[in-house]
This record gives sequence, structure tokens and C-alpha cells, in this order.
Amino acid sequence: MKLDPGIYYGMSDVDYNAIEAMRWSTLRTILDSPLAMRHALDHPRKDTPAMRFGRAFHGAILGTASAFVAVPPAHLTPSGAVSTGKAAREWMESLPDETIALGPDDCERIESCCAVVAAHADASEWIAMAEADPDGGLEVVAVWIEAVDVDGVEVLIRCKAKADILSPRADLIADLKSHRSKTGAMSLRSVEGAIASYLYHAQEGFYARGFRDALISMGSGVQGFEQRGFIFASSAPPFDCVCAQADDDMVQIGDDLAVEALQRYARAVHYGEWPGCAPRRVMVSLPRWAMPHDDAEPKSLADAGWEQE
Repeated sequence: MKLDPGIYYGMSDVDYNAIEAMRWSTLRTILDSPLAMRHALDHPRKDTPAMRFGRAFHGAILGTASAFVAVPPAHLTPSGAVSTGKAAREWMESLPDETIALGPDDCERIESCCAVVAAHADASEWIAMAEADPDGGLEVVAVWIEAVDVDGVEVLIRCKAKADILSPRADLIADLKSHRSKTGAMSLRSVEGAIASYLYHAQEGFYARGFRDALISMGSGVQGFEQRGFIFASSAPPFDCVCAQADDDMVQIGDDLAVEALQRYARAVHYGEWPGCAPRRVMVSLPRWAMPHDDAEPKSLADAGWEQE
């Protein structure tokens, strides 16, 4: 479906997915190569257990659309997985729309995540701030149109975004992330590694553009959403929460990457060309972590001990 540019509240995941517009999870692939984006466009992501857990995680902590229920023991296998038998399938089909069925272990993990976020003063303050803002809220949707110049020709890109935490009054846009560290305990190093690897700063640069433009189209005076943040909740023991605000360098780099992604996509659409990451010979070097060094920094992000659910 096509929606006019603007801000939308209380939208279900099904309706959000049905909006005909570019989303960040697809747009970010152009930063790998136009070929990678062409593949992403032609092969939409299929729903996975990790994605269902993520929706339930967001819904539980933010108190929004996606509710979850525990699968009854009768529909679990001896190992604790959800059965694929007829009775289990019929039970799943009887659930209300947008309800996510999870095994008992996943339910316990989400409850622990909710507890650590609720206990974190600054994370709770951000959520409360968004809820109290008349122009903000939780899981708010923006639709807007980017006009990108490609060699003198204007290419229009219809875009969409869903901000977990939005407060125009506080100039704040923030995202909620589940996080699992290979070392067990969450660390600031693992959080920073996840932001860099998954381009979360660029995602927020894209979101900030969209919500600013959408609010302006509705006649609301807004700033640039210069306060960007992340609430990371570990999804495995020991459960912990980090409320992280992006510094000025991260904000600027995120904005630049969002613009670069839009420009690359507009160029690929305009010329109808979707090359791989290196259509001609290139010079390569070893990454920084593989070079000889004497400091105590980790040799790789894997050594820093993080992974994303």
C-alpha cells in the first residue's frame, strides 16, 4: 500500500511491511554493492525464529504491537523446541493476529530483558520521555520521499522507517537492540562493535532524515534529531542493559553513510546498473587488526567478544 508522507502511530508489523517504500534493512545492502541490493530486492527476507524473537522482544519492552505467548508444554518436543505436529500447528493458527508463540526459554529471556531495561534509570527515562511527547511515541512510523540528484536528473525514492523511541521535543531518536556477547557478559566494547558492524549509526542517520522531513510535511517544527541513542539489552545471562548515546563523530558518520546509500541507490535505479563490489581490479591491504601491533586492543571484533541475535 502507498501512504502519504507523514507520521503514523500504532501501526502493526503487517501493515508496516505492506507499505510500498524503501526500508533501511534493504537500503543498507547498497553499501556492500548494487549487486547485493539487487539480490535483496529480488529475494525478500523470510521470517525466522530470530526475527520473531526480536519482534516479541520489542513488543514486550516497549508495550507495543507484537504480543507473545508461551507455547504449552503439550506442544513442545522433549528438547524444548516447538513441535511441528498437527495439534501444535492448529494451536498456532488459533492465535490472534500479531501474536508470537515462543518456547519457555525464550519467554524467560524476554522477561529478563524487560526487567533490566525497566531497572535502568536512563533507558526508562528515554521511553517515558517518548511516551509523554505529543509528537513522539514508541514504534512510530514515518513515510517520506527523498529527492536525489543524479547527474542533473531528480530521482525520487519513497522511504519508510519505524523508530522504537521518538521524542521531537527532546530532539531524540533511539533504537532498542537485543544483544548477545560471545563472552557472556555485555561490555561497552561489544556494544560499540555491534554498532559499527551492523551500521546502526547509519540506520539512525536514515531515520533522522525521514522523521524530520515527515514532521515538517505535517507542519511541525523540528530540529535535526541530533540526539541519537541505543538501548542494548543482553538476551542471555548475565542479563544487562546499556543506554548509549552516539557522540558527534558517530552522528556525522551515520548521516554521511545514509546519504551515500541513498545516492548509490538512486544512481543504480537511474542507470539500471547493478554491478558487484569491484567490477575492476582493486588494490587491497590487510585490515588494521591483522597488522603487527604492540597495544592491547583486540585483533578482531570477534576477539572483542560480540555477536548479534
